Amino acid sequence: QGGTFEGLRRNAEGQTVALIRADAVPAGPLTWQAAIDWAKTVQAEGHADFTLPDREDGRLLWANSREAFEPTWYWLGVEYSSSGAWYQYFDYGNQNTSRKGNELRARAVRRLILQSFDPSSAAGAPQ
Repeated sequence: QGGTFEGLRRNAEGQTVALIRADAVPAGPLTWQAAIDWAKTVQAEGHADFTLPDREDGRLLWANSREAFEPTWYWLGVEYSSSGAWYQYFDYGNQNTSRKGNELRARAVRRLILQSFDPSSAAGAPQ
């Protein structure tokens, strides 16, 4: 699916989402907008729908795979204000905001919405 499976979470609509972390890493730290633009260019195994993680993704990444990150700050794809955006700190796990012009690290993720399955509606299911 284009990277490493990081876990499951619920989105704002209550759907179950599988989080996939891309193996791609930018050459160095980027401003927030450059990180957003870089994530859009990531392609893996035929998938090109990568973005920066949102705040919930950041928590899941820190909880499940912090060893895959340097113990430093990584941009999240969520604005705080017109001049600031959120980041995930992969040492202690906290999130905070920074000026968008600062250069931080970045990683890209994609999300798969998992379809629910009702076994009672399957062919041959007992009625």
